[in-house]
Amino acid sequence: MNIIQTINCGTDKSQLEKYFKILQELKIRHLRFNLCKYSEDVFTVIDNIFYAINNVFTGDVNLYFDLPYPRNKTRIIEYSIPDGQINKNQFYNIYAKNSKSERLNDNEYIVMDIESFEKKNLTVGKVIYFGDGQGSFFVEEIANQLIVVRAITDFKIYYNKAITIGLKEMTLPDQMIEYILGKFKVSVTFFLSFLENKQELEILRAKYDSTYTFIPKIEYVKNKINLSEVIDSANGVMIARGDLFLLNSFRNAIEYYDLICDECTTNNKDIYVATDVMKSLVNRAFPSRADIIDIVQAKKMGAAYIILSFSKLPVLIKTINTVKEILESE
Repeated sequence: MNIIQTINCGTDKSQLEKYFKILQELKIRHLRFNLCKYSEDVFTVIDNIFYAINNVFTGDVNLYFDLPYPRNKTRIIEYSIPDGQINKNQFYNIYAKNSKSERLNDNEYIVMDIESFEKKNLTVGKVIYFGDGQGSFFVEEIANQLIVVRAITDFKIYYNKAITIGLKEMTLPDQMIEYILGKFKVSVTFFLSFLENKQELEILRAKYDSTYTFIPKIEYVKNKINLSEVIDSANGVMIARGDLFLLNSFRNAIEYYDLICDECTTNNKDIYVATDVMKSLVNRAFPSRADIIDIVQAKKMGAAYIILSFSKLPVLIKTINTVKEILESE
């Protein structure tokens, strides 16, 4: 099983070089960059990655880019809440991004990267979640440019993290893909966000050289037929477990998880396992039993890649070394 390390500091060249040097020492040569979390500065991020890789790595390196296509989460782009601390039972206004005049006199607000809250399947009384479920809100009121929510739990919010108020339909990011392919002469794999059917995958395959790999991220599933067709058409799939369980019922998510594992194993498709792998090491000196079993289970189900997402030091080093030790002991 290969380890893919996610890097989240794309706007800082010096930080990228620092991380790349550590990863090279740890013999990690599979690097992931989630471009869904960047907007206007995405091409600067790509330039910085290119610069740092050329300065640090010798030999082959494998790059993975999450594309904000065909859909993307609705993410936080601004907030006025001190330290991002959300308090239980307090009311908050969540605005669409073009609502500057509406929030002039609002002291504590959140702004989302969305044009409007219309047609987002929101209803009064619905529970919406922050991130992968780290916090939740109860929807109290809904308008075109504003929803009023009440916090169900205490938690912190952060920039570029999502709230489950609906997905954004995205246009094909031709310029982004071609810029990446023009820059890098190494192995490049693209992860596709919230892909719903095989036609969305075939559009990309028809347009780009077959040497480039497009892997669907399984996050939200409309039905099992679409899921089976996507798996059959793809070279492999990423199981984005956080969104898979957050956006589908537990019963359905478990069924989809088993279906992905069975069909990928039967048809020799690569499985990429993601979301909160070894999360316990953020606050612990030794991994939790659940995290250890998580790695063991991923290997037993035939996963080809395990994706690590915690990139702050020294957690990154500790996580990589711990995962390596568990894999080698199996």
